[in-house]
Amino acid sequence: NNTDNFTKQYYTAAQAFSTAYSEAAAQLKQTPVPSSLAEYHLQLINSYLSSSAAMSAVAKTEDDSVTGFAGLVALNQNLDREDALILKISEILTARGL
Repeated sequence: NNTDNFTKQYYTAAQAFSTAYSEAAAQLKQTPVPSSLAEYHLQLINSYLSSSAAMSAVAKTEDDSVTGFAGLVALNQNLDREDALILKISEILTARGL
């Protein structure tokens, strides 16, 4: 059934995004930043870890639809936060001529 294949692919992609968020957070943890960026850097790491957990919850929607929906809500909030953090980091770097 095409719907079953799509659903399986969707959940597989959600789990892949969970892994990607987790790996991005790990890489950011290893990246040294100036003190002027430390707060935003840490917030971005934490948001990526939260997004990883959210995508993992989405990947398990078939087993627990309530948790999957909560994952979507968290992901939506995190995406807005991540956009704002990246913008703030960019502004700081631009102000410093980087």
